[in-house]
Amino acid sequence: MIVTLLLAVPVLWMFRKLFQTARRAPHLRRMAWRNLALHKTTTALTVLGAMIGTALITSALLFQYSMEQSGDGMLERQFGRIGYDAHAGSGFVNEQVVADLRKLVEQGQVGDVTGLLPTAGRITELHTTDAAGATLVMQPGIYLYGFDHEQARAFDESAMEGVPEIGADEIVLSAPVAKRLEVSAGGKVMSGDASFTVKAVVPEQGLTGYRGVGQGEGTALAGLDTARKLAGAPDGSYTNILLSYQTYLFGSGRIGSTAPVLYGTGIGLQDTAVRGEAERSLDRTMKLLPIFTIASWNAIAIGMMLIINIFKMIAEERRQELGVLRALGMTRADLSGLLRLEGAYYALLSGALGIVVGIGLAYGMMLSIGDLFTSASAQLDGLQVEYQLLIGLKPLVQGGAIGALLILLCSWRVSKQAADITIVEALYAAGEQHSARIGRGKLSLPRTAVRMVTAVLTAGLFLLTLTDSFRTGLRETFSGTFPLWLFAIGFGLTIASALLLTAFFKPLSEGLDQTLAPFGRLVAVLRMALRYPMLQKRRTTLLVLMFALVFFLTSMSGVFSETLVSQFGERNARQLTGGYDLVADVEGKQLTTEQAKQALMESPHVESSSVESVAAVWQVALYGENDPGFERKEYPNINGIDAVFAGQTTLKLKERDPAYASDREAWLAVANDPGVMIVSEQARQWVKIPKRIIGVAAYDVDSASFLASSGVFLKQSEVVHVTSDPKKIASELLIRLQNENAGVETVKGIEKALTLQGIYPLRMVQEELSLNSSFSRMLFTIFEGFSLLAALIGIGGLTIIMMRVIRERRQQIGMLRAIGVRPGLIYWSIMVEGALIGVLGILIGSGIGSYVGAMMIELFMEGEQVTLLFPYAKLGLYVGGTLVIALIGTMLPAWQAFRLPPAEATKYLG
Repeated sequence: MIVTLLLAVPVLWMFRKLFQTARRAPHLRRMAWRNLALHKTTTALTVLGAMIGTALITSALLFQYSMEQSGDGMLERQFGRIGYDAHAGSGFVNEQVVADLRKLVEQGQVGDVTGLLPTAGRITELHTTDAAGATLVMQPGIYLYGFDHEQARAFDESAMEGVPEIGADEIVLSAPVAKRLEVSAGGKVMSGDASFTVKAVVPEQGLTGYRGVGQGEGTALAGLDTARKLAGAPDGSYTNILLSYQTYLFGSGRIGSTAPVLYGTGIGLQDTAVRGEAERSLDRTMKLLPIFTIASWNAIAIGMMLIINIFKMIAEERRQELGVLRALGMTRADLSGLLRLEGAYYALLSGALGIVVGIGLAYGMMLSIGDLFTSASAQLDGLQVEYQLLIGLKPLVQGGAIGALLILLCSWRVSKQAADITIVEALYAAGEQHSARIGRGKLSLPRTAVRMVTAVLTAGLFLLTLTDSFRTGLRETFSGTFPLWLFAIGFGLTIASALLLTAFFKPLSEGLDQTLAPFGRLVAVLRMALRYPMLQKRRTTLLVLMFALVFFLTSMSGVFSETLVSQFGERNARQLTGGYDLVADVEGKQLTTEQAKQALMESPHVESSSVESVAAVWQVALYGENDPGFERKEYPNINGIDAVFAGQTTLKLKERDPAYASDREAWLAVANDPGVMIVSEQARQWVKIPKRIIGVAAYDVDSASFLASSGVFLKQSEVVHVTSDPKKIASELLIRLQNENAGVETVKGIEKALTLQGIYPLRMVQEELSLNSSFSRMLFTIFEGFSLLAALIGIGGLTIIMMRVIRERRQQIGMLRAIGVRPGLIYWSIMVEGALIGVLGILIGSGIGSYVGAMMIELFMEGEQVTLLFPYAKLGLYVGGTLVIALIGTMLPAWQAFRLPPAEATKYLG
């Protein structure tokens, strides 16, 4: 809100001043509008260039706003006042522990916790049946839990509105679950063999939308005794305790931390900051969103330079006209007001169009990648977020205000400069007062000193970015915003490089004269081409900067996307899992391969020919069980394997005991010999198990989430002997399909069969990998699209300015023609001038953009090895296309100059 006010207030103040001017002097309003209508082509192109910048920043802000609001809405629906979830490991929580914890909370000794609610529950499946008992609709992954209703109302009264008392054989469903099961109040649902009547269907709001630590796919409420029975908890005990968190009047409503709050209390419970973890997952999902803001700000900067150039050229082109108006009695204030009113018209037109187009762009972006974000959140983090475009006043006001403010500031600056010149200076023809000093002025000492200091600071900043300490410090200090800081550094280097390069045009011209002295005609063309850039250095610098910034962003996005798309490109599922297509985790259960195979083969939902092989791996964490907030899937695991797994796995060994002739022989030895083991290379340093290592398995970082692909491998029965508690042993079920590209129906049948056995969720590995690949590829494609839209501003800007250059130089061109200079020489000098500006900007932007893109990749990968890829073909196409279009845009006004008769050119410039 503060940012919105800071942007809106100055814009409203400026428009108020302009409105007062227009009301006081209506003739100025009419003159300003006449000038826009008179130069329709220039007006349209200028509005288009400014509009693109406003549209991009509006769409980026609106897209980010929609993503954040969708995420915050999910947090309120699925967590509400719930901040932490505490449990007793694999045991249950008795009433005494609840009483002790309640006392600590009331005494304020448990962080920001303000209340607690003991619950009993578990992740299960719900399904509906027909009259014959056949399953109609099944919904796995439902968190079914119960609590005392009076305590729940004290915990979160708003969440309990509309929730009735629940009887022994009754159940309350959240609205999304009821919709998927196709039931309503009064209907029947089942969980395993237990049948329930749906007492009510309620919206998700905190307690009625909470899905447990494991983030299930929906919520159902049962009576407390019923929930205890389903969870296997004794009477008077609980499985979990929910803890609420403190909120503040002007706070964000977020916990902002994933640290446990019960560590060190001696209460004997482990807790997870469930809301904080969800917040972190959302932030991680939106980690790349700043790239859209970067692209948008770059487009705004380019548009601002275009507007400054155009307004300066308008003032210069109409110098004599403005001088005549001054001579006829128009005051400086009126003259300045006239130009400001023109700027206000540009701001209003481009701002209104930019907001409308920005909404369309944001809608297109959400349509393209909203579902990808939803799938990524569900697959990678277990969060069910429905991303949709939400139109908010805040992003629209901010986007429109930024675009309008920059245009107004540019026009006010130029109008002040135009009004400050004297009547005599204004009556000179454009450029006439400088004609005797073109390229001959001497640098003042202060200006020389400024250039030297700029050069030293630029070189120092570049050298600083080469150091490891700078890069590491930037990533650690600004972990969430370092892309914006890198962009700012690259932006500064680009501006400084363009300023320094254009400052040395004169030495460059002299060097070219000496080098190309034998080629007289070429030297003449170059002298004429460099004459005006040296005369009008500010304009030249802005033009070079426009192209430099376009290709700074394009090159940065090109290197970034080419490398990361390759890094996160689509992988083969079987390479990462050791030869399997489907994976399912079974917590707290020692499932054997034979049991898993039997469950699939006996199920009516699975065709026996569709499954090639099945293997079950027993797992327990290698270390970390005593760490606060322990989560087994975040640590390397000990994998207990049997002969079936050993005979099927395709995991490669980097090192192997010479006593074994092949990898397969080594794997089979582990499955049968309790005295040997295989370790993966990343877990080798943590292994302290007294067994002989006979092999080191290769480790692929992309397989980290597939626990049976890395860690320590030993005989299955040995897992019981290396864990402190057999109840902590989990199983990972691995399934290889007969056809790795099997249809959805085959996979759904297997999923249904496993769900009925309490095994859920089933992970489709290739689908996860494809999602990751398409998600990153789509993000980078949109980023490059933003860059190309910014390139349109640069190309259009050069065309507009070169058209105005010809108009501004009509008298000089006529004089050159009158004294005998051939039209071809003038034509080629204008062409070379436009090409030179474009090439210099492209070289600066491409070099710095590629460097910043490489540095950004390094920080994103956080020390992981990655091969940088430079998109030569793509950038070559961009550079070639930009130069061709820019040259065509330059050729048209150059052709006008070529065809201009001397008598016509030397007429009064109006």
